[in-house]
Amino acid sequence: MAWDMARHEIPVFGRAQGTKSTGLVELPVFGSINQYAGWPYLTRLQIGNPPTNFTLLIDTGSDTMWVSCTPCSGCPTSGLVSIDFSYFIILLYRHSYNPKLSSSSSVIACSDDWCHTSERSGFASCDASDNHSRCGYNIMYGSGSTVGYYVSDQVSFDIIGDNVKRFSSSIIFGCSTMQSGGLAETNEFDGIVGIGPNQESPNSQLNSKGIAPLVFSLCLSTTGNGILILGEAVEPGIVYTPLVPSRNYYKLYLESIAVNGQTLRIDSSVFETSPDRGTIVDSGTTLAYLADKAYDPFVDAIVAAVSPSVHPIENNGDRCFLTSSSLASSFPDATLHFVGGAVMTVKPQNYLLSEVNMLGGQSMFCLGWKRKQGSQQITILGDIIISNKLIVHDLDNMRLGWVEYNCKLKLHLTGLICSQPVNVTTTHRWRKRHENSGHRLYTVLTPSAIILMLTHMLIFGI
Repeated sequence: MAWDMARHEIPVFGRAQGTKSTGLVELPVFGSINQYAGWPYLTRLQIGNPPTNFTLLIDTGSDTMWVSCTPCSGCPTSGLVSIDFSYFIILLYRHSYNPKLSSSSSVIACSDDWCHTSERSGFASCDASDNHSRCGYNIMYGSGSTVGYYVSDQVSFDIIGDNVKRFSSSIIFGCSTMQSGGLAETNEFDGIVGIGPNQESPNSQLNSKGIAPLVFSLCLSTTGNGILILGEAVEPGIVYTPLVPSRNYYKLYLESIAVNGQTLRIDSSVFETSPDRGTIVDSGTTLAYLADKAYDPFVDAIVAAVSPSVHPIENNGDRCFLTSSSLASSFPDATLHFVGGAVMTVKPQNYLLSEVNMLGGQSMFCLGWKRKQGSQQITILGDIIISNKLIVHDLDNMRLGWVEYNCKLKLHLTGLICSQPVNVTTTHRWRKRHENSGHRLYTVLTPSAIILMLTHMLIFGI
């Protein structure tokens, strides 16, 4: 999660040329069934021999894949857990990874070449307290941290072509032995799969083996499903903008923002790219964050452009709006303008979150774009912005592309047509967005929740 990461930008070293792949890897995607909820998106991987299902948060803002291990200090409890989704409770089974129970598992030693390379790039360390034997890591997030060591094990994927084949490959990932903060408090996923641009990410590892290209296509639907293919989408209308060379993030050259067709008066230096400045696309961030000096002009422009029937209010420090009309007729579109002439349209549902239905047929929506405070003047385009768009992360050509897209449709890839992965309408959340909002709905285990739970268990075999 880019906005959560505490580590600093690392200088870019020479990038190896992409290896020709023998197939395209497909991963299932599931997330929120609430169009304006702002919960994260997850995938399911099978790890080890015999294989065990793990639910992982999809994070394009980090590079390391890791899972909770046994033993682990501060990690959420494994086993059957209940998750509160405000409207109902659903039961899920949390798994922990035990390297000793997998016949294909091996610990990455400090003497391993992979560990030496990762140490130089800041992604690994060898601690004297561990007798310098295991290649370790310490990842800091704004809302928590994880400590552990690297292991190699078999991870299963679907390889798509003329038909779908199950395929497994050894992947190096983190075995988490300690978690703190928000990571220790959530029961909603077993770990994180970081698919950032660095060589430690699983997508880069698969590329180095000739299994997947250095490009992946991601489509996150606001109706609880999505597409994640390690391959290039070739849908009509995709526009591209260059990627800023970056070791850690998918960073873009944002030039300006417009609301209702009017360019905002924001100094161009606000969007300059440097280690602590720039614009990042990050699926691990559920909301969006604007650089400090861009935030007030954006909010003021939205407030000035809403229809007269909309009533702006403050709700626990958030800028909110009461309306009885549709979003499209009440709120303006915004546009993000990037180098090369690429424009990303931001519709009202891409910057507003539904909070609660009020009396008298009115609804309350609050801004899902927050001010990025602190020394880092970074703008982060999270799930709220990139949802319902097909996003192509093309490291081979150092560019990022997008187009408005219905994630339920078939996806045209290079030489292939791929249907969407399993549509799982479960809701998960990474963190509570408004701890003090006062809006609390009663929690019951309804028949629909039981059906949803059983469907989830049947689909994913838990």
